[in-house]
Amino acid sequence: MKRLLFNILPFIVFAIAAFVYMAIRYQDLMYVVQMQDMFRYDVSYFLQMIIEPGFMLRYVGSFLGQFAFHPMLGILLFVALLILLAWLLKWGFKISAEATSIALIPSLLIMMYVSGWDYNVFAMRHYGNLFSPIVGCLTMASLAAWYVRIGCRWMRYVWTILVIAIGYPLVGIYAFGTVVMALLHDIFESKRFDWIMAVMAVVLAVAVPFIASRYFFVKFNTMFLASAGLPYLDFGEDANIKTPLYIAIVATVLIPVAGKLLNMLKYDRMRLIVSAALTLIVMILVPIKANSDSNFRTLLAIEHAYEDGEDDRVFDLCLQEKNPIRSIIQYRNIELFRRNQLLDHMFNYSWVSSDIKCNGFCSNTWITASRVYFKHGFFNFAYRWAMERSVRYKYSNIDTKMMAAASVYNQEKVLAERYLSLLDNTLYYKDCAKDIRKLYDKELMHNDNLYQRHRQIAFVPKGAIDNTEMCEYMLMKHFMNLQVTSVQRNDLSIANAMVAANQDVFWKLCLARYQQNPNQPLPKHVQEAALLFAFLKQNPQLYNQIKLMVGPEGEVCQQFERIQDIIVRLLTQPMDSDVNTLLSICPGTYWSYFFYDARQPMVFD
Repeated sequence: MKRLLFNILPFIVFAIAAFVYMAIRYQDLMYVVQMQDMFRYDVSYFLQMIIEPGFMLRYVGSFLGQFAFHPMLGILLFVALLILLAWLLKWGFKISAEATSIALIPSLLIMMYVSGWDYNVFAMRHYGNLFSPIVGCLTMASLAAWYVRIGCRWMRYVWTILVIAIGYPLVGIYAFGTVVMALLHDIFESKRFDWIMAVMAVVLAVAVPFIASRYFFVKFNTMFLASAGLPYLDFGEDANIKTPLYIAIVATVLIPVAGKLLNMLKYDRMRLIVSAALTLIVMILVPIKANSDSNFRTLLAIEHAYEDGEDDRVFDLCLQEKNPIRSIIQYRNIELFRRNQLLDHMFNYSWVSSDIKCNGFCSNTWITASRVYFKHGFFNFAYRWAMERSVRYKYSNIDTKMMAAASVYNQEKVLAERYLSLLDNTLYYKDCAKDIRKLYDKELMHNDNLYQRHRQIAFVPKGAIDNTEMCEYMLMKHFMNLQVTSVQRNDLSIANAMVAANQDVFWKLCLARYQQNPNQPLPKHVQEAALLFAFLKQNPQLYNQIKLMVGPEGEVCQQFERIQDIIVRLLTQPMDSDVNTLLSICPGTYWSYFFYDARQPMVFD
């Protein structure tokens, strides 16, 4: 009974702990990763995979990754495969009951690899990156376990030839790792070294990749023959993300050595203590080495919420960040605009943004431009950025969906069907394709909220929109130079003029709005900006007129009268103490933004 407990208990503890930990922290990551992948049930997708060695890992990994559309299902599948890997290593190399936990180390390292991902999950070649390392290690463990149970020496030579000759095209360098595991088992278990097998393995390891690249994988870059089968990791030079995966593969290969060394220990209690201590150290390192960037986790949650149609939840998520990146600021303003609260509340929150913390090729525009443009109704630009990512990396569920919807809104049915047919061949996005096709009905199209927004704020003469490489900067330029013909356009144009502190554009838009609706009070932040800009002109007559326009007895005007002395000092001899005083007595106002946030460097990327 005691030995049975030692055999089972580590797996049970790991399964529960891993599932709970990932369910709490990584549901959004799971969802976004599958969103950036795209497994299709057609021959063309398989043919796309087989052009590189190790294709089977990417294909199977992509197949498994699609189930993360339901994050809890994806996590359950992920943890189950980690448990299977640990069990195969224990069973295959006859690790003693007391040393069982040592078999969990490769699984923990794979968890560490995934938990360290950063913003580049939005811009990387996924191809099943989430599951392919587990499948690769499972392949090594199962083939090596088969080798251990082959008694005939000649059959072991046949096994070596088959594993490298067939395994390399299918699973890449994991085939070599399998043979190394077999050799290590012979050395430490049988205390012999088979020179024939070793020489055969070395010759095959050199010849097979060369032959495969020359005659079968002719489009594959031979520089990457030694890393075939490993997931594409577009994380720049960030070794913290890549290293746990490499160590996980090495740890899997060294399990025969670790298991044998632990089995050699004289006392059961010593085996238990050593194996448990090593495993516990790695387990503690998983959360320590995880990406702790709250902006990254919030951005994942926002993308998940948008895809689930939970737009109302996005605003609350944005407010969680005290120092948001620019993508989150843009989403926050989109949601304020959607709620008709932009000009009353947009300066209640911080505009000083944090930098994106990652070493790879990643920017706010690259991450969110397609969705930001789409939410504004700029369908051509949403299509452009979705296509840019597809060309640079690969088609993904989210980019294909974006291009399909943009094409339908632009009434380009032939182009739309090109992308909708791809979605039709997926498991979870075929229903999305049906919903997009409904917009072919012109009546439904014209009643669609996003199409109405497009007509109100984005329908402009051809060529009137400037094209820049920075999404937020382009939108600011566009709205400040836009001929205002609707309240929605006016809101966005005034908002951007205030953000840029462009007084000329502000006065033009503000006075036009007031003249059209003289009996309707101006939004709170517009009143604040109007009083401040009028005061800056040092024209008493103009200032008094603006006071009448915003209401001299109103709260905004009364508050501005009380802080005029501070404003004068800030304009003549600004001191940090005056800025701090203004921030403390007038938080969440345009005045605080103008004298503090607007003077911080605003970097568009």
